[in-house]
Amino acid sequence: MRSESIVIIGAGPAGCAAAVQCARLGVMPLLIDRTGRPGGLVVNAFSVENYPGIEPADGRTFSAFLAAFLDRFDVTIKEGIVEKVLPDGEHFSVTTNRERIDVRSVIVATGTRPVLLDVQGAEELRGKGLHYEVVDLLGQNPDPVNVAVIGGGEAGLDYSLSLARAGARVTLLVRGLAYRARGRLVDLAEADEAITPEFGVELQSIGESGDGIMIEYSVAGRDASVHCEGVVAAIGREAGTLDLIRDCLPEPTGIVHTGLPGLFITGDARLGGLGQCGIAVGDGLEAAMAAVRVTEEVGRK
Repeated sequence: MRSESIVIIGAGPAGCAAAVQCARLGVMPLLIDRTGRPGGLVVNAFSVENYPGIEPADGRTFSAFLAAFLDRFDVTIKEGIVEKVLPDGEHFSVTTNRERIDVRSVIVATGTRPVLLDVQGAEELRGKGLHYEVVDLLGQNPDPVNVAVIGGGEAGLDYSLSLARAGARVTLLVRGLAYRARGRLVDLAEADEAITPEFGVELQSIGESGDGIMIEYSVAGRDASVHCEGVVAAIGREAGTLDLIRDCLPEPTGIVHTGLPGLFITGDARLGGLGQCGIAVGDGLEAAMAAVRVTEEVGRK
C-alpha cells in the first residue's frame, strides 16, 4: 500500500484549485480523476461568463485553462476510479480500481451524478442514444442534426445552447409551463432559432426508432412525439459522494469542513447540484489550506 499526504478526488474546478494550492504550499497532492482530464462537468458548459478575470469561455476552453493551470505547477492527474474512503486511525485508506492508498487528508471534489430519467425505455437506452452530458452525445455523434434535451432548468438550457452551437436543431422538452431557469440563459435560448421549446410535457416512453430515437409524450391531453438522433436528459443532479465516504461520514454536513479531521468536501459535491465555478474554486482553496495544516500537524507529532 502506497502512502500520500493529500489525495484529491476529482479534477473539476474545485479539485484543480485544491491541487495547485497544495502544491503552492509545499505539499504535492495526488489528484485522481476517473477521466484523467481536468474540467469535470464544466466541459459541457455553453459559456463560463461570470468567472472573475477571464473572458467568457465555453466549457472546453475553460477546461484547457485548468489544464494549463495544473501544468504551471507540475501537478498531474492520475486516471482512476476511487471506490471507497475508509477511516484508518488518524489516516484514511483510499481504495481505487487499481490500488489502495494510505493518506492523511482527503479532499472530495467528485461533483455530482445525474438524476436518472424514470420513463419506459430510458435504462435500456442509457449511453446508446440517451445521455446525461453534452460531451457524451457529441462523442457518439460529433455532427448532430436533430437532438432533444429534457429539462427546463439552467442545465437544460445551457446544454441546449451548447448543442445548438454544435450545429444541431434542439427540441427542448420542459415538464413545467415555464422554464425553471431565469435571466440570461432564458434570453439566450429564446433568441436562438435552433431551439424549439415544448412546455407542459408528460413523458411516456423513449426508444429506438429506425436510425434514431423516438420520444413519446403528451401535452395538454394530446399525444405527441419527437424523432431525433440523440437525447440529453438534464432533470437534476445529486451529490455523488455519499456511497464513497459513507463509512467515514454517514450523513453529509453540507460544508467544506466535515468535522472529521482531514476529510473535506468541495464544490458541487458539497452543494448537491450544479453550482458555479467560482464557488467550487473557493471551496478548493479553503480545503487545500486546511488539508496542508492537518498534514503539517501530524508531521510535528
